[in-house]
Amino acid sequence: MQTDAPFWDSLVFDGIDDVDVEAVGAGLPTWTDAVDASQLPGLTGFALRLLRDLHAVTARLTLHWSSGSIEGAVDRIEKIKRQLYGRAGFHLLRKMILLQ
Repeated sequence: MQTDAPFWDSLVFDGIDDVDVEAVGAGLPTWTDAVDASQLPGLTGFALRLLRDLHAVTARLTLHWSSGSIEGAVDRIEKIKRQLYGRAGFHLLRKMILLQ
């Protein structure tokens, strides 16, 4: 991948084609230190937020399971709740969720 700024090549895109996802979790603090030294406002804020929850980010990069199907079910139920807000009680809400 070619960019106009060689700094970006070395900081972000260096070796992006051969990314070992499990090694990314271990190398994340080093990357965030390099980003912090760069003083790029948008990237620095992003890197610091990653460090706040480093254990969760590392787990997501290294573990092979996902909560995507659960999130989809929750989104579907929330949509039904929004549609019925103020119009019906719990019993109708329950029926709507079970029917869809």
